[in-house]
Amino acid sequence: EALGSIAARCGKDLQKVAKAGGIELVLAAMREHAGSEGVQQCACAALHSIAANHGKSQEKVAQAGGIELVLAAMQGHAGSEVLQQWACEALGAIAMDNGENQKKIGEAGGIELVLACGYIL
Repeated sequence: EALGSIAARCGKDLQKVAKAGGIELVLAAMREHAGSEGVQQCACAALHSIAANHGKSQEKVAQAGGIELVLAAMQGHAGSEVLQQWACEALGAIAMDNGENQKKIGEAGGIELVLACGYIL
């Protein structure tokens, strides 16, 4: 929860969080706690906040395996409406104005997962 809270409250300092290793910490938490709905939900919220409207962070998240981790969270916690919403928000932020990330999400099955959860961005 701490990572999601930090990301949600930092405003323009989010890029400082990203530069200080925040992306790697969020992704490590997702890997370590794949079975924890709460960790996955907060991590998706943090990734959304960090990647939104920031191309370098979008690229860093994608290169570090963030797309795959968000999709795995969606698959692993299909019954959690809140997690599905945050995962969709995270994917939207990672993909915004980034054709390469959009392609990665599509190739990894992300479009089907987003459509299956029924969340509208």
